[in-house]
Amino acid sequence: SFDRKTLGQLLRTARSHVEFDETVDGKLDIALERRNFLAHQYFWHNATEMMTDSGRLALMHALRDDIAIFKNADRALDEIACPLRLKIGLTDEILQAEYDRVVSELEPSESAG
Repeated sequence: SFDRKTLGQLLRTARSHVEFDETVDGKLDIALERRNFLAHQYFWHNATEMMTDSGRLALMHALRDDIAIFKNADRALDEIACPLRLKIGLTDEILQAEYDRVVSELEPSESAG
């Protein structure tokens, strides 16, 4: 099941079914490397920087760079995935409807007040 796989495993699976060009491959590798660093090493590696205002500011700028890396990889994947998902009938409207459904389930209900 996909929900139990790591991002690296998911990328290996995708690469076994779809050939990515070098540019996309590079973007995905960089994003995976940054994701793994953020998930497993970020706080240990940056503990001392977090103790000062200037350190936190530098970390914030670095995280903004990471956001750009992830958005870049996401756009590259979307360019590949969009034609594939449309072939199987998964339209933008279907995705939006599912997104809206999930978000509505996460929002607190008015009666829970």
